[in-house]
Amino acid sequence: MRGSTFAAAAVALAAGVSAAPQNIDVKVKTTQTTTVQTVTKYATETDKKITTVFDTVYLTQTQKAVTTTYISTSTVTSGTAVLPTITTTVTVGGCSSGIGSSSTSVASATTMTTTELARQANPTAISTHGLADIAAALNPARYFGTAVDYPGTGEGSDPVYMAVATDKHEFDQWTPANIMKYEFTEPSQGVFNFTGGDAFLALAHQNGINQIRCHNLIWHSELPNWVNNGVWTRDTLLPVMLNHIEQLIVHWGDNCTHWDVVNEALSDSPTATDPWRHDVWYNAIGPDYVQLAFAHAAEVVANHSLSVKLFYNDYSIEWPGAKTTNAATLIANLTAGHVRIDGIGMQSHFQIGGTPSIATMNQTITTYTNQTNSLGNNVIVALTELDIRATALPVTDAQQIQQFNDYRTAVGGCIANNGCVGITLWDFDDTYSWVPGTFAGQGWATPWFRPANSSNLVKKIAYDGIVDGLTGTTAL
Repeated sequence: MRGSTFAAAAVALAAGVSAAPQNIDVKVKTTQTTTVQTVTKYATETDKKITTVFDTVYLTQTQKAVTTTYISTSTVTSGTAVLPTITTTVTVGGCSSGIGSSSTSVASATTMTTTELARQANPTAISTHGLADIAAALNPARYFGTAVDYPGTGEGSDPVYMAVATDKHEFDQWTPANIMKYEFTEPSQGVFNFTGGDAFLALAHQNGINQIRCHNLIWHSELPNWVNNGVWTRDTLLPVMLNHIEQLIVHWGDNCTHWDVVNEALSDSPTATDPWRHDVWYNAIGPDYVQLAFAHAAEVVANHSLSVKLFYNDYSIEWPGAKTTNAATLIANLTAGHVRIDGIGMQSHFQIGGTPSIATMNQTITTYTNQTNSLGNNVIVALTELDIRATALPVTDAQQIQQFNDYRTAVGGCIANNGCVGITLWDFDDTYSWVPGTFAGQGWATPWFRPANSSNLVKKIAYDGIVDGLTGTTAL
């Protein structure tokens, strides 16, 4: 989204024969008590023969680890492996707490007593049914990706982080969080530096990740000083903007699956006659700079026979309101002017408890996808920078449950609409989240975290919320 402080942002319910859920009693031992939990797993994955899955539930209570292991045996029928979603009842310190990726059975108390509910993630293991696997097995298939802030940050030198980032079962799409932005790619006027972006693509391709959302061409932020401090007129800045667009599109070509051509051009406080953010581009070129940017991007793509899709990307366009209306109007106006736009990127930076419902997300997505572009194709949508932050720390158990449901509804809103082609997290590890550096006292925004005094990455129950959103299962 914005700011140089960015650090970046089970299995598919597919058609096929399904088996009855399996219930497995597992002894859970803690220093305080021993109880029996019932594990129920159910879901499907097409064209994968998975026989046995081992997973771990990890909890911490005042920094004391309680570990429980479940084993689920899948079956294979007509090419469909049946794997469950988990439901657990766990007693910790005499109070029952539910942890799971579907509905949760709680024997007595409904308040969770743990302070960090999470599932153990082995930082070096490769998943057998991660988020990308689930999304790819849907009909229609979707991608599931993450922003990666590489090179030049700690992410690239963090083997624990990179083991998950490069796990194709979890992520089959990457977005460069910063390195393709204006200040890095054209640090001096007319002098282009593609080194960082080339390194990003090399790392992605080396790990078999070939779907790249290139981000971004024109934005009001992360501009070099020569742009911000220049004395510009329409006649002097317009050719600068068009040249920047052309150089980047041509250089990276079809290495980019999507390009965010213009990012965050719409105002958060629009008037009836002025929907635009007043930034350097608007002030010098005028309100038609967005149309001119898309027109030139489309011309370059056509001239070089590229297949990259051209997106407008923004935040707070995920539910009905003036900004969403203006985003829909932008599509209509570009199409009326015979200017190509292929997609809308809904950034989806949410707060816990402030995520649109599945129905609302679906309704908003339909506002965009019901429109056709200048090529006669329906506009597509992607969730491009998904994270869901706690506005107060430390997080409570209730917040974690709500975050589970919020991730479920955000992802489920995309999956409910065939015009939503994929989902990208704005990084997946709290260690590198942009949130704490931008919103003081806030955080816990991503699906993974690192417990105190541990180098391991751990999946929060928010991860299970994503799984449920992908597979269409119910709230916690």
